[in-house]
Amino acid sequence: MFALAIVVFTVVACEDLTRSIEATTDVTEDTLTVFPLRGSPLSAPTAFDLFSLRPRRVGDAGTAYDVAVDTASGAAILHPAHLVESGLPKTAILETTTPFESITEAPTSGYQDTAAVTIGIGETVIVRARNVCAGNFTGRDIFYAKLQLIEFGSSDGFTTARFRIRTNPNCGFRSFADGLPEF
Repeated sequence: MFALAIVVFTVVACEDLTRSIEATTDVTEDTLTVFPLRGSPLSAPTAFDLFSLRPRRVGDAGTAYDVAVDTASGAAILHPAHLVESGLPKTAILETTTPFESITEAPTSGYQDTAAVTIGIGETVIVRARNVCAGNFTGRDIFYAKLQLIEFGSSDGFTTARFRIRTNPNCGFRSFADGLPEF
């Protein structure tokens, strides 16, 4: 009975501790354009840092990113960062048929981190991204974003892919609603 009481107390204390984390940053949306990993100019961005909503170049020293992008046969191929460069925290991707606007919160399961995901124009994925959060609380050491491939274009004769991205950079919060998330 005593051991059970200790376990219950520990679980409740941990839940209260993680619940006490407050959201500090609004959910943000933007459109970003990147070049494919293969066949792009050396200085061109080929990946997304979803935490700060910035395009990044794969291979730049000290550059963190979550998803690298390639293209093939009229589709975008999204590579979790740790599959492109070793030593980067794991990123996982969830394929969905739900339209971008209808996704109001990130699911808690179903993500995969062992292979690239291919999407066509108008399709959306949800990303569970790397740990950039303080405290290292289990379940609160990740953040979420949703990405929709809008279109392919070109710049200086090179293919580009433009994405609509909505990110919730608050650790462990899953809501994609405007403003500070409540969950």
